[in-house]
Amino acid sequence: MSPSHEQPTLLVECIENIISFLRSNHVPTLCSLLLVNKTFFKITVPILYQSPFVLVRNEKRFDEDGKPDRLILLLRLFFSELDPSLLAELPSYSIEDDDDQDVIEPRKDQDPLLQQRKSFIAESGGYFYHYRRHDHDFIAERAIPRLFGTVTKAQSQAVLAQLDKVFLKHCGSRVQSLCLASVRATQLRGCIPILTCLRRLEIHDVINMTTSGVDALVEWIKLHDDIHGTLRELRMGGVAEYGRSSEEGDMKDLVRLPQAFKTLVALDTSSWSEGWSMIDQTPLESLERLIMDYGEGQAPESKVDFLLRCRSLRILDLFVPEQDIFQGVVRLFRSLHQPAFYQPGVTSGEPLKVTPGEQVCIPPIERLYISGDHLNLRNALEDAAVGLSKSLRVLKGTSLARQDVVKPSLTWGQPFETHMPFLSELQLQGDITLEFHFSLLRCCPNLMSLKLLVNGLESCGQVDNPIEEILSLRKLQILQLHGRWPLSMTFINGIAPNLTGLKMLDLARCFGVSLHQVMKAIHNMEYLWRLGWDNEDVDDAEEAIEYWRTHAPMIRIGPIQWEEFLM
Repeated sequence: MSPSHEQPTLLVECIENIISFLRSNHVPTLCSLLLVNKTFFKITVPILYQSPFVLVRNEKRFDEDGKPDRLILLLRLFFSELDPSLLAELPSYSIEDDDDQDVIEPRKDQDPLLQQRKSFIAESGGYFYHYRRHDHDFIAERAIPRLFGTVTKAQSQAVLAQLDKVFLKHCGSRVQSLCLASVRATQLRGCIPILTCLRRLEIHDVINMTTSGVDALVEWIKLHDDIHGTLRELRMGGVAEYGRSSEEGDMKDLVRLPQAFKTLVALDTSSWSEGWSMIDQTPLESLERLIMDYGEGQAPESKVDFLLRCRSLRILDLFVPEQDIFQGVVRLFRSLHQPAFYQPGVTSGEPLKVTPGEQVCIPPIERLYISGDHLNLRNALEDAAVGLSKSLRVLKGTSLARQDVVKPSLTWGQPFETHMPFLSELQLQGDITLEFHFSLLRCCPNLMSLKLLVNGLESCGQVDNPIEEILSLRKLQILQLHGRWPLSMTFINGIAPNLTGLKMLDLARCFGVSLHQVMKAIHNMEYLWRLGWDNEDVDDAEEAIEYWRTHAPMIRIGPIQWEEFLM
């Protein structure tokens, strides 16, 4: 039988799974996917509209004066999903903008907007999958006054309350995420039977939480779990209302909230300042994602033992309050993988002795984001790179304080052969970047993205730490050297023959070479489409860019915005 010459086909289910990882923090990419074809459009639209009002509020490309118009459009879309009987529950409203000739009052049965969207809504199941209180607080400030003619904040809030009830009555069976404060736990108790798919809770107003409020929330969580059993994710604190800053609650009794979940797979302690000290009392065995980035929390007395309870943890976002957060993990790793090579004195502590049958494991963390003061972060990076080397795919470290670095001191467990076969993205930001020795790139040969971001005007160059080691990363696609990195022509000339798959190169603040020298070396690279460069450092920048626009039309030159790295 002759081999088939048909092109392999990627199942729609696989595409859905891939695109689902983008979520709303990859808005430029999602917007681009809308234009691919009908299949991508149908997959992408529901993701974009999971939290549409926040998307409009946070989108920097939207003019502030134009945001209310976009919000009103979203509200009309919201109305178009409602049954005519539910529309009658809304207050009467008026449109004051006489210039808007396309305004169609959605309460009329002959609304053409409603008719046009019926078929698509039937296919997609509706847009508003998630319900977050602060999404609607935002429209109360910006859109409701124009759409409903309200004058005072109290009137807008009254309309908002009616919108809440109508939304949950009509869309509650699709809601996956819900913001809940103690006062709303009582108000929305009757909605529990409707919330059949609810997976995530965001607990707001933690700064004003009382013991009775915690009691009400715990009862609400347990009741929903008993009826539906779908709750899996919890966020503690956050933005409670448009125009207010994040809260910082310190009530220790809040630990009862994660304890109330039958199964907890994602925990974000966000603005709960006691999150760190309460971690030993928190259910961690089923966690897949943990965020504890509150910068002033104190580690518990046991310090690192909590990680050894995380058997399923894949995403960890952590502020590091102590130097030895990952010490237990690295000791367990050495006991399991390097018992013959262990030498006392190379790392602190003795190898961890594991009793046969004892359920102690290294959490299979794939994405690690850590921040902290310099010394604590340095030690955490040192240990985590070794202890989690068999599972890490993304590693990002950010130092929160300035520190003079005489020479790089990170070793990643050398002279042992630390190898991170799955690491594809490495980012260091702040002065911790100066601790990195480029020889460590040999530990992660499959890197696809390398970002080294340093603040300040001083040179980032270090004695006996040449950056040419970057040229060994044959699979690299994104390289960002943000800072005063000294470049040589040896390095520049080695980019094209070694980094053949490079797509984005950011050298905006580097020195030692000119734009013309760089472009001559890389202008005919097959995949490169973007070069980050500070045009202020180029004489006759417009003329130079026009020259290379002609000679290398596939490569764009100029400062790279953060959104472009998500493309």
